[in-house]
Amino acid sequence: MSLSKKLALVSVLISVLIIYITIYQNRTQNPRPVINPVEQLGGYGLTLCNLNEETYQNFVVNLEENEMFDYKLKFINRSGKDSTFALLIYVDFQQIEYITDISNEKKLVHNFDVKNEQHIFIPVKFQTQTLAPGNHVITFSVLAGSDKHAGNMKISVDSYGITGRYNLYIGKERELVNNKPKLEGRTETFKANNFSGFLINQDFEQLDRYKIPNYLIKAKAREKIKFALRAGGEDSEEYVAWITMDWKQVNIQDITNYWYFKLPRDKIAYKEIEITAPSEKGDYEITGFLAANPWKNLNDGVPQAINTTSSYRFTLRVE
Repeated sequence: MSLSKKLALVSVLISVLIIYITIYQNRTQNPRPVINPVEQLGGYGLTLCNLNEETYQNFVVNLEENEMFDYKLKFINRSGKDSTFALLIYVDFQQIEYITDISNEKKLVHNFDVKNEQHIFIPVKFQTQTLAPGNHVITFSVLAGSDKHAGNMKISVDSYGITGRYNLYIGKERELVNNKPKLEGRTETFKANNFSGFLINQDFEQLDRYKIPNYLIKAKAREKIKFALRAGGEDSEEYVAWITMDWKQVNIQDITNYWYFKLPRDKIAYKEIEITAPSEKGDYEITGFLAANPWKNLNDGVPQAINTTSSYRFTLRVE
């Protein structure tokens, strides 16, 4: 083998290794090994830091009972353009209110601007008194273009942010808190046919067809709108899926704001839901997210996919 070919091969191997160890990516369909967080080389980066803005080198946060969660998130924008972003936080896949500044104002969504090739530290505080002792799941989601609507841009996209997941240990108990909802009794499934991820649309005819949703859907105030959900195909047999409207989680299940289901790796789950349109006229962005292996203990050393996949986003226009 010539020297130039050897150098090319080494370059490819190094590139593959860098991709493999980068756990936070703009969007990925590939399993990620459970290793210490590192900053993203391109796209977006998201890491948890202590109050001294030092990277938290673990997937597990330990707190005493009733102790305040008080950390910072470092967000990096290397997407190639300036943008407005929204921060959403979930505990056990339920969106929570949190505090980001000294005003102590609680909010579900925090919007902020970051220019390309710059980063920002976001203080994040929330109470844990209502959390039972044990192992919880905390998810940080930063969404790009939170001030824009697919309906105005006339395009539906499925790559618009980054999500990071951690375990939150409350007290000395290390077992997963028994907070899993009851599995849906019967989940309709079909072959994945190379599809993976989460799809929200209004195609109720052919279950194994994966049609990108219209970028704009119109409805009247308080109208009930029916949607079809297709989810799965990742390196996982257990999932949690949820939907946001105007960056706030909506109810898609009887008693929870998310859909919890299991299915074989080569299958896709199908579900039909109804969402009630807001009472006020305006444009509302609808997005969906799918977490693979949602209840995994991230400190168990077992390599498994822990990615969170975004759906195609679209606009609901209330007239």
